[in-house]
Amino acid sequence: MKTSKRLFLTAAADVVVFFLLVFAAGCNKYFNEGSPAGAQKAVISDAHMTSSVDENGVPVDTIDTVATTGTWYVSAFLSNTQPNTTIRFIWYNIAGKIVEKTEFDPKGISDIYVYSSFTIPGAALEGQYHVDIIIDNDVAPTASVNFIVYCGTSSCDSSTWPCLESSSPSPVSSFP
Repeated sequence: MKTSKRLFLTAAADVVVFFLLVFAAGCNKYFNEGSPAGAQKAVISDAHMTSSVDENGVPVDTIDTVATTGTWYVSAFLSNTQPNTTIRFIWYNIAGKIVEKTEFDPKGISDIYVYSSFTIPGAALEGQYHVDIIIDNDVAPTASVNFIVYCGTSSCDSSTWPCLESSSPSPVSSFP
């Protein structure tokens, strides 16, 4: 009788532990969903183009149009950073081809602006470009920022502009 009582108590304890684990997993899921502070992964918000960043990497403004020459900046706010988080910025031209890739390691620092800049090695064609921002090794972008490249003067001659076009999906290092 002692053996069967012991088996019953052991089985009852196993059932109680099982239900506690299921309950704890359910609570963890409930409290983490929809809450950046409780998320298990870094969060990107406020992704946008800016004309420049200050000495702390904070964007100075929000723009949606950039010049055909110069340096372009994309910025985003990073929160809930984990120790091994990596942020990738992938710049695309009007043809949808990759023209630049950068990677940033925030070293576990959270609640900061992160940015990537791309200096145009010539003049870009007018049109719509975009930058994908990807956390870690995700396949889908966490954020995608579209922007317009516009000359802004009547003296622009698009026939002389090199196209930000890469023949392969790797960053271009120079223009033809």
